Formats: sequence, structure tokens, C-alpha cells
Amino acid sequence: MRKSTINLTKKELLFASDTFYPITKQKVLRKISSPMDNTAKNIYEAYQNKLLFYENEGFIKKLSKGENYKEMPYLVIDTPQINGPGFKTLFRIVFWWGHYFTLNYYVHRSMIADYYLHSWKKTYLCSNMSCLWENDLRQQEFIRLASNDKRTLTLSTDITYLRLVRKVKIDKADQLNQIGIQWMAEISDRIGIKKA
Repeated sequence: MRKSTINLTKKELLFASDTFYPITKQKVLRKISSPMDNTAKNIYEAYQNKLLFYENEGFIKKLSKGENYKEMPYLVIDTPQINGPGFKTLFRIVFWWGHYFTLNYYVHRSMIADYYLHSWKKTYLCSNMSCLWENDLRQQEFIRLASNDKRTLTLSTDITYLRLVRKVKIDKADQLNQIGIQWMAEISDRIGIKKA
């Protein structure tokens, strides 16, 4: 019978023996989820008739969490909750530990009447389906719309969803609701939705 060996450094052993980090992490995640929840609820209430198409269903959301998005914990709140493929619109907030929040707006291509994406500060466009659920804005698939004044942006025919992303610094967590409402107002002005 072979003995298993754990090759932890002294620092790692001390870290594994201490309860401070996991307890603090759980407290932080609980506190972070509160402004995310409030923002999702307020976005839903303010924009359900224009953008989310769920006016008769009431506030439906889903909070998910995980431990390993590129080695870091994360929280995701979806409004409305995704019940399967083919959803028409989605507002998503992601908290990626050590990085930032993202506000995400997804709209199915079939629902878009018109759009204006040029010169849009602090907003990114997911340029293809490979970044549809990605949250790392450093990837080349994310196009910064503020820097695209000179070229015409058209939706590629292989894109089923238009996905727009707004990055929010973690130290702005107390402003998440205000930033989210303001950004959704910009979306409402720039993205025309077909009548359901």
C-alpha cells in the first residue's frame, strides 16, 4: 500500500489550518450578493416592459456561485432565471473575485429591431459565440465600443445573441444599482427591440 503525500509548503499548511479565510470569504460573498440582488430587482422593475418581456411573471432571478472561474470564486445573478436554451433577453451580473463586476445584457438576434453601438464608453461587445458566457474582458473577442468610432459595427451572421458588457470595479459595489440603471437606460436608447 502506497502512502500518499501532501506536498504543502509551511505557509500553505498554516493557511489550511486557519479558518479566517473561508469564514471571511463567505461573509464577503453574502455582502456582495446583496447589492447584486437589489440591482437585478431594480433593473427588472424599471425595464421589464421595454427589455425583458416577463411582465406577467413577476420577479424571477437565480443566484449561482462557484469556486473556480480561472482559479477564483464568483457569483452570478440572472434576471430572469434561464430555464433552457432560446431565451429572448437576459440581464446578468457577475462578480469575479479579485477582478470586477460585469453587467451583461443579452438579447436574441430575432428580437433586435435596430441598434447603435458606436462611441459607447465603458461598454464591450462580445464579438462571437465563443465569448457568450466568458467573463474575462481581456480576451480578444471582447470589443471595446468606445474605441470603434471609425468602423461600422455589424452583427456577424454566426451570432445568435447580442451581448453587451459593462465592467464595474469592485470598490464601486455600493454604486452597482446606480450604474446598472444608468447603463440599462443607455441600452434602451441604443437597442431597438421588436414588439413581442
